[in-house]
Amino acid sequence: MMKKNVSVFSSFIVLLMMSLHFIVDVSSILSLDQVVIIRGKTFTMKCETPISNQNPFAYFYRSNENGTNGVIVGEIVFNRQDRSCIIQKNSSYLLNCNNDGREMTLTVLASSVDMQHKTYWRCQTHINSTGPDSNVITIYVNVPVEYVQLQNSSRLNLNETESALVMCETRPCRPIAEISWKKDGKIVQDLPTSNLTISVAVDLYITRGSLIYTGMKEDNGKILTCGASNGFGSSQNSDNVTLSIYYGPYNVHTSPSGSLTVNEGSNLSITCFGECNPSCDSYQWHSDTHPLLGTFQTYVVDAVGREKAGVYTCTVKNAVTTKIATAQINITVNYPPTLTIENRNGTFNETGLMINCTAHGVPENYTFRLAHSSLFSGIEIRQLNYDFVSKEKITYRFINASYMDSGVYTCTVTNGITDYRDGLLYRNVSSAVLIKETPIITSRDTSFHAEKGQLGNLTVHVYTSLLDPTVTWHIIRNDNRKQLEISEKYNIKVTIETVNVYFYNLYIPQPGFITNLEVKNVTETDFCSYEVYVKTSIGESSTFTLDLRPSGHPDAPTRIEIVPNSITTFSVDIRWMSGFHGGYNQSFVTEFKQNTDERWVKFPDVVFGGMKQNTYFNISVRELSPKTTYLFRLYATNEYNRSDFSTIINATTKAVVFHNRALVTTDDDALAAIAFPCAESTKDAKDNTYAQVEKPRRGQENVKKQKFFGDTVNSLERTKTVFHDRVEYENASNSVEDKRKSQTTKKLSTGGLAYTDVEFVTPNRSGGSRIIIGLENRTNYADIAYGVRGEPLHDDEI
Repeated sequence: MMKKNVSVFSSFIVLLMMSLHFIVDVSSILSLDQVVIIRGKTFTMKCETPISNQNPFAYFYRSNENGTNGVIVGEIVFNRQDRSCIIQKNSSYLLNCNNDGREMTLTVLASSVDMQHKTYWRCQTHINSTGPDSNVITIYVNVPVEYVQLQNSSRLNLNETESALVMCETRPCRPIAEISWKKDGKIVQDLPTSNLTISVAVDLYITRGSLIYTGMKEDNGKILTCGASNGFGSSQNSDNVTLSIYYGPYNVHTSPSGSLTVNEGSNLSITCFGECNPSCDSYQWHSDTHPLLGTFQTYVVDAVGREKAGVYTCTVKNAVTTKIATAQINITVNYPPTLTIENRNGTFNETGLMINCTAHGVPENYTFRLAHSSLFSGIEIRQLNYDFVSKEKITYRFINASYMDSGVYTCTVTNGITDYRDGLLYRNVSSAVLIKETPIITSRDTSFHAEKGQLGNLTVHVYTSLLDPTVTWHIIRNDNRKQLEISEKYNIKVTIETVNVYFYNLYIPQPGFITNLEVKNVTETDFCSYEVYVKTSIGESSTFTLDLRPSGHPDAPTRIEIVPNSITTFSVDIRWMSGFHGGYNQSFVTEFKQNTDERWVKFPDVVFGGMKQNTYFNISVRELSPKTTYLFRLYATNEYNRSDFSTIINATTKAVVFHNRALVTTDDDALAAIAFPCAESTKDAKDNTYAQVEKPRRGQENVKKQKFFGDTVNSLERTKTVFHDRVEYENASNSVEDKRKSQTTKKLSTGGLAYTDVEFVTPNRSGGSRIIIGLENRTNYADIAYGVRGEPLHDDEI
């Protein structure tokens, strides 16, 4: 028994290879199977039979029912001898055969399958007209998903959290398709979906899928697609739908953010940002003090002021979503402090007085300084120690307030912020404090001087916080006090003027007044004490005592006269009465001259009179020439000045009597020493002065000092213009000027002895020793050095 095999193939994908077995002489089917193909594809069926001794025929039948009503699709005759096959019948199918001498193969090629969903095929071979049939092959034709269509537009605009229905539909296919949804190519697992199947033909179906999509911010811009597949062919995707999700505003913030500190006067710029789709299109700014500052994204302030400090809120709105969101920023504006000072005036010794200084600024780390200065001059008097009431307020408390607390109190504060308006780092505020107190006598001079006969002026400087003084002057004479009134004798003045006042170790110029007492034509009785009383409206008074003292030249001596019986050959005694001393110790100077001379000579002796007045003083004017008329006058002097000269008086000294060529005075006190002229003329004589003393007694040869009475010696000097030339006088004189000149004119021996040339014209007839009286020492003694010898004299000089 021979077998027949029939196989069905796809041109691209082998769906199934099935053999149909036939028995030639017994037409029986041994097996039955089915084949699934895809519409539009190409498939091949083979019917195989062994070659017998005869030329066989092969047929393909197709029917819509299982094995019945078949239609011959193709017929082929196989030629056993030449191994060829002849196609006898052909329809729309492509037939092909193959004869290899052993078997015959009939091939049916079906292209672009569009047949009904299910058909039945069988193969028959025979030698004569009939033969056995093969088994029946059932061919199923499936339709893959060829197209998926979205029923929405290519862009889905949706607010966040808003839902929309998205639908897609397949074309008719077999079997039923499954629909899936994808975002950006990834299958959506958690979205609510539903599928609806609609039968449109025999075994053909349309699938409609629906998706309820809720907008999410993160889906904005993503691609939504619908995919469908029924297991045959490739999966098909719909066109893309772009998701446009409207959201926001989100993440609203400012730049800078959080908090910002700026200095007053600087520029301020704050920008507000938010995430919106579409873009945030509405911005509003307001602060805790201003309901609306503007509708702009960036808030800008030039030269920001302290009033701009506060919490600023930016409100962002999305016009599409109608949602709003806000962000806040705290703006701190640093600015220098503004100051206030509190105080009040007071009275002397009042307690409870204080000064308060308060600062208002940012930041509140203040450095305070409180200083006290003069209201009038602005001179700083002191820096004060204060107490903190709080970090922005200090206080200073007065303890037993006095006039020294009057003045301007300046509170200076800094918090490290420079004022942009003037560039100053320190701010200050000042306030005046007035302490009412007893008038303060600021004068330190208690004594005033005046010259007799002139105007006396007593001045008192007074400081008072109230310039409404009442001034009273009193004179105190011999413990009697008398109030003075303005009169021809006295004048009282009060003048507003700056005075120096003692303030805490400083003398500060302050407004006050000066009161003057003018004493006209001052007499000696006006030199006494005075008191000034100063009173103001607060009811207190101050007293100050001062003295008017003389200060001028003394009065000229009066009652000048010759002391009776005082005139001698070489001296005259004078006496006088002292006058007013002028306020200082006075002395009296005597001048005299010969009545024929023009120049007055000042007597070297000065009489000290002290402060005595109306007191007699006298002096002995010595070293006068005998029998000479002299004029005398005096004046008083003190450290201030000298008086006028007194009246002039005159006196004539007594004459000299000569006995036995000896010069003898009529004075008893001149007998101890004698002097006589040894020449009757001075012509051709350098010095004609000779002196003779008694011869030394035995045992007194070595006496070194021989006494001469002063009148005798002084009388010799008084007659120097008569007996000496100028050179010898300068040698002997003690005056500073003569000594200066004698340094170059003094004659010295080789032994260093001073000498003068003496020429004895007349021989010594008295037998006494000649002794030259030296004038240099100008004392009552002449030192004679007997142990020193000069050069020997020549015989013609003895």
